[in-house]
Amino acid sequence: MKIQFIFLLALSACSQFDQIAECDEQAGLTAIEADNLSSAYEALKGCADTDASGKALHDLHILIFPEGFGSYKSEDQRTIDSQRLNCRAALAGYEVSVSSLAHTYLYGSPYMSVNPSPEVSLCLSTIPAPSASEYLSPNHVEACLSLNPDIDPTYECY
Repeated sequence: MKIQFIFLLALSACSQFDQIAECDEQAGLTAIEADNLSSAYEALKGCADTDASGKALHDLHILIFPEGFGSYKSEDQRTIDSQRLNCRAALAGYEVSVSSLAHTYLYGSPYMSVNPSPEVSLCLSTIPAPSASEYLSPNHVEACLSLNPDIDPTYECY
């Protein structure tokens, strides 16, 4: 009886590991370049809980919303999760996401409980861009976000 229990427990653990999505940035980015969005989502969906690159996080953000990949309890939750990925990409310095975050702070976002902050928006919009790079300085992004009195000083996005 103990052997059967241990065997069933082991099988259960194995099936749980099969359900955990892996983060395969290279495969995801290659799939996006080939316009194979389903494959891109499958490769990138595990990146949401990792220290993935800003580009991978941004691309996953786009795949979730507005492209509609993944299942969510509500559209509000889809939007919130998507915007958090975009913010993490901005914190990594990914320029496209920083620009998007600047727009969010310019007008505010009821989904993210962000009040308009022209000061934060202007700061994010004027971070110097190194030549031939799609990344800005993450330290500059953090400094800009620290101007927002509504967030804690660990530079969390929302």
